[in-house]
Amino acid sequence: MNLLSISHVCGGTFCYCLNENELVINVKTNKDIDRVVIVQDDPYIFGCGMGLPWSGQPLELTLDKELPLENIWSITLEPKYKRLQYYFEVYQNGEKRYLFENGLFDQKYFDNEKVMRHYFKFAWMNKADIPNPPAWVKDTFWYQIFPERFLQRLR
Repeated sequence: MNLLSISHVCGGTFCYCLNENELVINVKTNKDIDRVVIVQDDPYIFGCGMGLPWSGQPLELTLDKELPLENIWSITLEPKYKRLQYYFEVYQNGEKRYLFENGLFDQKYFDNEKVMRHYFKFAWMNKADIPNPPAWVKDTFWYQIFPERFLQRLR
C-alpha cells in the first residue's frame, strides 16, 4: 500500500464545525486509495471507563474532491454529545491500514492489546468556534493593499 500523502489533523480544514450540530471531517489521501471508513463515537461511551476497550461505529466517507495528485474524502457527522473520538480505516486493493493521530499502522499493531491507541479527539463543538458572518459579507469584495510592496518598486 502506498502510504504517502495520507493525512488528517483534528482541526483546521480537516475537522471543523459546520454549525452547532454538524461536524465536517476530511481525510487527504493519494490517488491509489479505494475507500476510507471512519470509526467514531463518543469518547465516554458506556463501558469504556470500566476496563472495556473503546469501540466506535464505522461509517463510510465519500470521495469529495479529486485533485491532480490527491483525493479528499469527507463526511458530516452529528455527534450526540458535541464531542467525538475517532480513527480511520484506509483501504487499497484489499489491504487495510489504520490511521491514528500518531500515524498509519497495520493489523498487527491494531490487534496488539498492549499498545495505547492515540485516537483523534474533537473535544467540544463550541458555539464560539463556529463562523457566523453577517449576511452582507457574502456579497462583498475584499481588498488587501500592502503599501510596502509599492514602495520597494519606487526605489
